[in-house]
Amino acid sequence: MKTPFIMCLVLVSGCGAILNSSTATARLPQGATVDGVSGNVSLSQKSAHQVQFVDGRTCVIQSSISVGYLIADVVLTGLLGVVIDGVTGDWKTLNADACPGVIID
Repeated sequence: MKTPFIMCLVLVSGCGAILNSSTATARLPQGATVDGVSGNVSLSQKSAHQVQFVDGRTCVIQSSISVGYLIADVVLTGLLGVVIDGVTGDWKTLNADACPGVIID
């Protein structure tokens, strides 16, 4: 009984829309801010965010398409999920590799 419901849910949505949160929490080093806010900050995964460090350095937390969600969309939904996740942006995730000390949860 549950299997048809799950299949219907997968077929009418993209994998990113089902599995990915629209926000992520950024943990920042002492004194750093992201988009002007310090501390643990909830960020939209659909756009990039600028980090400013105490010493004046800046970096950008990038928002990009998750390859895993893209592959899952193609395999599980026959491209319908690609369209849905592409329109909603729900397959995007944040990457803070360019920002030392910043952790995305």
